[in-house]
Amino acid sequence: MSAIAKRFLIASLGYLILGLLAQTVTVFDVWLGFNPLAYTAVSATMQLLWLGWLTQLGLALVYDRWLMPVREQIISGGSPRRPGLPMTVFVLFNIGLPLVIIGQPGLIMLGDNWLGAVAAFGALLQLFAGLAFVYDVWKAMLR
Repeated sequence: MSAIAKRFLIASLGYLILGLLAQTVTVFDVWLGFNPLAYTAVSATMQLLWLGWLTQLGLALVYDRWLMPVREQIISGGSPRRPGLPMTVFVLFNIGLPLVIIGQPGLIMLGDNWLGAVAAFGALLQLFAGLAFVYDVWKAMLR
């Protein structure tokens, strides 16, 4: 398994545990009603499980099984192509996701506009990570 795929896999497993923990809190909240803004926990749970776990698990598989072998063929052929792009995707994604997870509920609960800016910035980082990943896949398909 490639180093970048291992990073994505480890991050996905961490988000899986956090997502399941958030889901447990949400279910207990439905039962016991200790959070008046329970939908914020639901939003965080969805972000953790869908974007944190499943998306990064998919990225790990794509990089390990498809993109990294293509990169190695290109590099061995003498024309290396953006070796830092997978790490850029990883960093942007894993900075953006926590910012969104913290910013959205914080904005709803506290009403501070700066938390909205934090969430929006995190969403932009995730968008840039997605665009970089699509670019990487597109270039690999053209080879």
